[in-house]
Amino acid sequence: MKKLISILVVGAFVFALVPAFAQINQRAVQAQEEATQRRAQLHENVLQMREEREAMLEQFEERRAELAQERAERAEERRVRIAEQASERLQNKAEQVADRLNSINGTLTDAYLRHLDKIEFVLDKVLSRANKFADQFGVDISAIEEDAEELRAEIDETREAVLEQKEKDYTVDVETIEELAPSFRNLIAEFRADHRELRAQIGENRQELRGLFLELKDIMQEFSEGQDDEGGEEEDEDDEDEDNEDDEEQEQEEQEEE
Repeated sequence: MKKLISILVVGAFVFALVPAFAQINQRAVQAQEEATQRRAQLHENVLQMREEREAMLEQFEERRAELAQERAERAEERRVRIAEQASERLQNKAEQVADRLNSINGTLTDAYLRHLDKIEFVLDKVLSRANKFADQFGVDISAIEEDAEELRAEIDETREAVLEQKEKDYTVDVETIEELAPSFRNLIAEFRADHRELRAQIGENRQELRGLFLELKDIMQEFSEGQDDEGGEEEDEDDEDEDNEDDEEQEQEEQEEE
């Protein structure tokens, strides 16, 4: 009789816990669905931003062609004006100065665009690793995803500034040989100021990427204690190597500008 009573008591206790377990399971399923929907929305936002960026690049290519034509026309006008007011030697010297500066400007801005592409490539790798880690351990990485999208928007703003700088046409307008040296010095000062500002923007983008990477690394270490993380350390070193390569390339371009 006592055994029967014990069985009934245990059965009643288990039966009472069934709704609670069902509610907990329902909440877990709901949380997983919300996380999946959020990642899908962020992925859609990324695709939309990339399409907009491609359209923007096409517009810049068209505008650059137009500016090239305008630049050629202005160059012809300068040649005519300088030929009328100064010697042929002065005309050739002014054109050489402007052409050299515009050539360096094109080289540097192309390098900046490559830097930004590499930064965005590493950002995509960090997000991919974060999503894999979240799927494996059920970790909430919404904060990292939001920070990543903010950084992507900032990278696009920097890219737009670089494209505008790429279209800039530096010219030397002088009427006498005495005006050439001070005009050239003023133009060099303007050129260096323009590129100093762009390099500062790119440096900020790279620092924010590094901060995002370290934030993810801390989360992974927190949830991976006691596990073999040799593979993760190798991937961390790869990302840091790519970032260091960007630093070295930018230093080389700065030396070329000097």
